[in-house]
Amino acid sequence: MTITVEYFGQLRHVADREQETIEVADGTAVGDALQGVADRYGDAFRLIVFTEDGSFRPSVIVLVNDQPVSKAEPTPLRDGDRVNLLAAIAGG
Repeated sequence: MTITVEYFGQLRHVADREQETIEVADGTAVGDALQGVADRYGDAFRLIVFTEDGSFRPSVIVLVNDQPVSKAEPTPLRDGDRVNLLAAIAGG
């Protein structure tokens, strides 16, 4: 199935694109799909999005079709879904 991943903030810079369409297996969870994306974009991407145990960092905002994703439970994707990925930046 096909999904669209849209990158915002520093992830747009790391991925060097605003969005892309990717193919994933039916029933793939959003976290697993994004692990595959991290495999392509390397350690910089992975360090921004995931903790060492593979869960989403608290500072990462993940939306599927404009709805927040639970970081505690897997969210299965469907064909045509749009995933928005934003890593909030703190500073002062």
